[in-house]
This record gives sequence, structure tokens and C-alpha cells, in this order.
Amino acid sequence: MYPALEKETPRLAGPPLARVYQYLLHLRRQHADLVDAGEVKKAKKLQRRISEFERRFRYPVPTPQNVDPRVHAVGFYSAGQKPVRVRVTDNATPVVLVLTAYESVTWIIDACDDAQIDFVICTGYHKQIVDGLPQGVPVFSYSYDDRSHEYAYAYGSDRAKWENLEDSVRTWTGGLDVSTVAGSCSATKELYVVGPDDPDWRVQMLDCDIQ
Repeated sequence: MYPALEKETPRLAGPPLARVYQYLLHLRRQHADLVDAGEVKKAKKLQRRISEFERRFRYPVPTPQNVDPRVHAVGFYSAGQKPVRVRVTDNATPVVLVLTAYESVTWIIDACDDAQIDFVICTGYHKQIVDGLPQGVPVFSYSYDDRSHEYAYAYGSDRAKWENLEDSVRTWTGGLDVSTVAGSCSATKELYVVGPDDPDWRVQMLDCDIQ
């Protein structure tokens, strides 16, 4: 979380990209005001914050070691007959990966060498199948097909539609929030990236920080 600004931060509205960009513009305006007022030291300090924020917005994202995990979710209503490929490149923290769909989906996971996936949660109305995980990564499944009463599913970019699933994730993980979501009604891309190579992922992570 970024520290409070010296001036009151305006209310951030709209989708994540709008909120992130409003925040960046607010920082730039505050910097200009400090320069005009001759507050050189404060302006330099704020410029360092702006530079860090802009680097994360563009790429690459700084990757300090952190023991606190992040939860990333990918969800669809259906993938048709094709498997869904997910590449995990977030190596800044341990990752809890949530894979969710209404229909049965085969998920093929490609994790970069320095990504640490603590465990995977598969949840949907129908049973989900996971392949390609590094050896030893545990998978926990919840679905109607498994006669589980705890299953949930969500899809699309509207976070309001993920509320029930996010509540379930908090229960399953002991209180962790979902940091990013990806997906749509149907799987249309050949590859979905969970990590800083994906611009929408970066925007969602920045949005988490400014809330």
C-alpha cells in the first residue's frame, strides 16, 4: 500500500485502469505543485514514488522477496473442447492459483522456474482437471460433480461477479483476498498469463496497492 499523500487523494472511481491512471495523474499534479512552490526536497521524494509507480505500470515489475502470498484467479463459463493454458510468471511472492469454471475444463499450467505455487484450488459446477504443475504442488478440488457443498465459480472481468467465489477463497485460505482475476465467458486466447508480462495483471496489482 502506498503511503498517504500530503494532499487528500481524490476519490478513485471506475474500473481498475481508470483508478490506477487517476492516481498516477494525481501524483504528477502534486509534484508540479511542489515544484511551483519551491519545495525541492519534497518534489524529489515524490518523483521517486512516481518513477516506481510508472515502472510497475509499464514493465518490468520490481520483484522483492516477500513471504506473504498472493492469490490469482482465472475463470470461464466454458472453454469448449480445448484445454486452457495458463502461464504463471509472478515470482515476487508465493502464489495461490485459483482455477474456476462452470463447465469441466482441462487446465495446463506452465510455471516459470522461479515462480512458487504453494497450492492450486480448482472449483466449478463440473469437475476441473489440472496438468503440467511442478511436482509436489497440491491441488484442492471443489465441484458439484465431486459432491462438494463448497464449490463456487466465477468468470469475466467484472469483480462484482466474483464476490461469492472470493468469499469461498477467503474461507479456504484462512482469509486471503484475491489479488487478480482473468478470464471471460469463454476461453478465447491460446494463453493466459498470471504475472507482470500481462498489462491487465499489472493494472490490477497497482489497483490493489492504491486501495
